[in-house]
Amino acid sequence: RRTALLLAGAVRWHAGPFTATDAIYRDADGAVQFHYLIAQFYAEAVEPGSEPPAAADDAMDARWWSLAEVAGGEGSGVERG
Repeated sequence: RRTALLLAGAVRWHAGPFTATDAIYRDADGAVQFHYLIAQFYAEAVEPGSEPPAAADDAMDARWWSLAEVAGGEGSGVERG
């Protein structure tokens, strides 16, 4: 079952981002270690003859995570190694 696959021609992008977010991570001395810039766009699935997007069986597992859970990998199924 397809849950999140769209071919490049199956998406119509709207002109320009509606917002952008950046995150700058610095070390203890204040030097930039990472700088992420994320631009959010609106897009529309326009694949002819395809089924409309629908939630898969894992949608009920979606939830908010605390910062401690994210940092510790708790409950994510990801093992540190």
